[in-house]
Amino acid sequence: MRNSAEQQENEIPIELLSLYQRIETNAQYYGMSASDIDQIKKECKIAFQHKRIFDKVSQKKK
Repeated sequence: MRNSAEQQENEIPIELLSLYQRIETNAQYYGMSASDIDQIKKECKIAFQHKRIFDKVSQKKK
């Protein structure tokens, strides 16, 4: 089971992994719940995916 978790982690872009680490660090500092952290990570992942799509579109326009 651990291998699948490592594979998923390897599939996450470095930029997003870095953001997740900062979220976890800040969450520990502010004492946020695990469910709040998960929700923030989900929203960040969606925003990151949208950013990648916008970047691809802007590259095609150039």
